[in-house]
Amino acid sequence: MPDHVDTPLDSFDYLTILEPLFLVEPELADRIYRELCEKTSPPTLAEVQLLVEHTLNWLADYPELGKAVATGMLKLAGIVSHNWQEQYVSAVEAGTGITPVIARSVAEKFIAIIQTGNIRLLELARSVVMTIGPWGPYPLGQVMNALLALLEAEAEYAAELFLQMILAACRQQISERELIRYAPLLSRGMLFCQPEKRDWQVTPLMRVVEEDYSLAHAFFQGLEKGAAHLGRKDLQTFVARALAAGDHGKRRRFLALESRMGIDACRQLQTMVSLASLTSALNRYLFARSGQAVAVRSLAHLPKSPGAPQPGPCTDGRFIYLPAEMATGATVGENQLLYRILAGLELACWEAGTFTFDLQRFGLMYGPELVAGGREAKKDPAAPGLGENSDDFSRFFRCFPRPLLAEELLQLVEQGRLICFLRRHYPGFAKQADHWLAVGLNWRAVPGGSFWLDLYRCLVLGLGGCDGDDPWLRAIAAVRRIFEETITSSSPVEAAAAVVAESYPVVAAAGVGIELEKAYCRPAYPYGRRLRFDLMARAFQPQDERARELHGLLAEAGIESFKGDLKQLLLEQDAVLTPDVLKNLLLASGKASVSGSKTLKDLLAELDLSSFFPPEQSVAAVGLDEQVPTFWYDEWSCHLHDYLRDHVKLLQHQRVGIDASFYPEVLQHHHGLVRRIRRNFEMLRPEGLQMLRHWPEGDSFDYDALLDYAIDRRLRRTPEERLYCKRLKVERDVTVFLLIDVSSSTKNKLADSRKTILEVEKEAIVLFCEALERVGDCFAIAGFSGSGRLAAEFFQLKDFAEPLNDEVKSRIGALRPEKNTRMGPAIRHATSKLAGYPAKVKLLIVLSDGLPNDQDYSQEYAIEDCRAAIRESRSHFVHVHAVTVNAVNSPHFDRLYGDVHHTVIAEVRDLPDRLPRIYRALTKQ
Repeated sequence: MPDHVDTPLDSFDYLTILEPLFLVEPELADRIYRELCEKTSPPTLAEVQLLVEHTLNWLADYPELGKAVATGMLKLAGIVSHNWQEQYVSAVEAGTGITPVIARSVAEKFIAIIQTGNIRLLELARSVVMTIGPWGPYPLGQVMNALLALLEAEAEYAAELFLQMILAACRQQISERELIRYAPLLSRGMLFCQPEKRDWQVTPLMRVVEEDYSLAHAFFQGLEKGAAHLGRKDLQTFVARALAAGDHGKRRRFLALESRMGIDACRQLQTMVSLASLTSALNRYLFARSGQAVAVRSLAHLPKSPGAPQPGPCTDGRFIYLPAEMATGATVGENQLLYRILAGLELACWEAGTFTFDLQRFGLMYGPELVAGGREAKKDPAAPGLGENSDDFSRFFRCFPRPLLAEELLQLVEQGRLICFLRRHYPGFAKQADHWLAVGLNWRAVPGGSFWLDLYRCLVLGLGGCDGDDPWLRAIAAVRRIFEETITSSSPVEAAAAVVAESYPVVAAAGVGIELEKAYCRPAYPYGRRLRFDLMARAFQPQDERARELHGLLAEAGIESFKGDLKQLLLEQDAVLTPDVLKNLLLASGKASVSGSKTLKDLLAELDLSSFFPPEQSVAAVGLDEQVPTFWYDEWSCHLHDYLRDHVKLLQHQRVGIDASFYPEVLQHHHGLVRRIRRNFEMLRPEGLQMLRHWPEGDSFDYDALLDYAIDRRLRRTPEERLYCKRLKVERDVTVFLLIDVSSSTKNKLADSRKTILEVEKEAIVLFCEALERVGDCFAIAGFSGSGRLAAEFFQLKDFAEPLNDEVKSRIGALRPEKNTRMGPAIRHATSKLAGYPAKVKLLIVLSDGLPNDQDYSQEYAIEDCRAAIRESRSHFVHVHAVTVNAVNSPHFDRLYGDVHHTVIAEVRDLPDRLPRIYRALTKQ
């Protein structure tokens, strides 16, 4: 057989080799020819000849098998070696020894197995075929589909164990019917495991299955209830104790954490703590300490940066990112404490002003000659990071010949400054932090030696022992001396930059940090924690650009300020600024000054900020000549404990679609998610008739029951008399109204994204519509907003009787942010529409990004009115469920909707996936 490196063929050579196949199957040959020409890795002469040879051999006796083999070999040609193609052919030949149908299944399913290049996996797959193949194509297809799902998720080791578990179950005489259900159960359970822990979590599962295959479901139940938080060795110990627990029932309950013995064993062994279980407590701690709404997120949500170091605890100035699980401590309590320590260290960046670094202020205070530009910067003024639109940290680093060395120095100096701040303001916390940082110090994971960790010990932990004649030790001593002379507990971030500017020549002369220039290779500090200057720059880019623009306007008017102060002022404002509000803030904050004869107040009064506040397009919902239906609704007053009759005027608008491209673009972007949602919702669609078995009377005999009856008679046992089947007509009668908050707050952009909250909500609406169309439920969609009690607005997007046509789709795309959140009248109006529609199950889903708020309609008053509206809905047999996105969970939501009638989605990006799943759970019958 020629080697795989044969000279590739051209299109004419393909036609020559495929000529015999054109004579037998011209359509198949033409398809193969076109796909060969389109391959990025052209197959060789031997590969194409092998394909034609085996295709012709099987076409003669089994045409369908021949076509399947041709497709398989075509996919493998140019990708795997000749040896693996022979392995593929050999597996198909083994399948023909059972039946041609089994061989065809092998030809289709083994393509992905061959592509892995894993001989062990191939041998196991062949053993499974020889074992299960005689049972028929359906059981084998279920097993192979489950295997392919694992391979698609790149869980190759889990796929090997999966096949071993199938063989183990077969050795335990599993029935064909059980195997059909068992294979998807194993695959889905393995995919449920987190990818980074999957390999060692499914290893003890193998031990469970070898002992008793029916315990696998209990094992997955235990993982879902808490055993997944056990470490590698602890999980193995847990499984060993479960298998020694006694009979099958005790083992099953132990593994599934349904027995007191199993629950106690899991708690005793558990040391790992999940971030999800502590998120609320950490958010409360951070808010209590700083007074700022700081949110904790998992590192899985950390924005991806090209060439970034291994992610560890960090902050971008908007969120604090922590590991999803913590197992460093020896106990649960230690890991919970470590979570709080890491969160508190990141919070210090907010409190001590790490994000307010201003290069202009640094130049005035410490080093004007450095800000003018380093040698490299002067040679290449167009270098990345030096432009006016770059952040101040990047511009500072590019002032040095080796920017990465300067960045690493600032990394440690700033961490040291933050520790000084904490020791002054939070001495108890600082003492705990010193202990755990010392515990987490890793001396071995340092590329290029221990210079950086020695410096870390000196600057951050305040430890000595770095004196000596070695150039590195002298450099560390020099940096420490400069640090102690410059940094105090009240020093600004610019002081840390001054330490870097003064100590950089000494460190560079010692030959430190050369490895940083060769590759993005950074030292590993305790727990992988780093200050991510790149994330800070990205998170604050809009404010940085606006602050630069405002700084220029103030400078032109003769007002002196620092861009960093202006950026901080913009960050602190939750409401939309106006020219007058901004001038008052500048006057009151002391972040601006003047040097001339005029006062700051006079200059601000003369300042024209119209260019800083460009006029926005009008978003008025109602034109002057527009005629819309008007409705009047009562409103509950918690002050009077009574209704205000006809107090609120609601205008119902019929949206006109103007954006026909949004809906198809969402379907294309989320095509995988759309396919999964459609498949899941098809399962909710009832069959026309439902078969009920084992009835004492019915439409026909139940032949399984008749067989049992005959066996019982033969064994002289009293037979069961329920011998009939009954057919019942099944109908699904569900109606839903999706009510969407389109207040002005939904125009806010998500962190690290160009999308707004409303755009993500609209994507969720598209997927929601696709799901409801698939299941066949009747639905209506509307948005709501408001501006006072005489201008509550209701935007009808789709009525119950209206089909999901192009006009409705363009209305969804045209949805835009409006005014305030007048929720009560919107709920009452949607309820009136639902109450008049004939359906057994009526559901109102309210999608909002917070609590109700409008003119004279906020806090307790608004909450009580909405509660009254929801009570009215339920009195009309309308079930109300709220979905709140992009908001921290609050006890006010429980008061407003009830503790089991609302869902909080902290990460709004999850909404398109979560909304159809929530609806499926609410209406599954």
